[in-house]
Amino acid sequence: MSEKFEVDIVRNLKDLLQAFDLRREEFVKKQKVPEHLEFDGNDFSSTQILAKDNGKPIATMRIRYFHDFVKFERLCVIPEYRKKNIPEKIMDFCAQVLKEKGFDKALFFCRPELVKYWKSHGCIPVQGMPDTEAEGMKLCPMSWNFSQKGDFLEIKTPASFFLADEGKWKQSGR
Repeated sequence: MSEKFEVDIVRNLKDLLQAFDLRREEFVKKQKVPEHLEFDGNDFSSTQILAKDNGKPIATMRIRYFHDFVKFERLCVIPEYRKKNIPEKIMDFCAQVLKEKGFDKALFFCRPELVKYWKSHGCIPVQGMPDTEAEGMKLCPMSWNFSQKGDFLEIKTPASFFLADEGKWKQSGR
């Protein structure tokens, strides 16, 4: 991993298409998920995340928003970066942005062989929620609680913050 490694919110069509290319390669081509199931209407209402190493797209994830939690979905890391803690870096980045939006917990599903890995990173299985299956793959529900920062955007927050790009509120003078 180079010194140019970065994780950010997708802010333009070029980056969105790069994120979709990563998902297409991993999920549609390799895992044989039908394209119409991989790319659904939720892509239009989600926040897309893209990680790059020296400008090269290496990982992506999307975030969907619910009442008091978010759902991490479609996490995809290219093979040569899978042993380099990229998922944790993406989740840490997302936690920082999400805290400012007032969220403090996330739901995600993982394969059974990854439960131990995610538990070692502070995630826990969701009690009372059964495992599920998607496209022939067993998935275990996991949750991650990240502490509330306390400095989140509210309805009375000055308008200038809401006019800033997603996740760039601090740069607008907050």
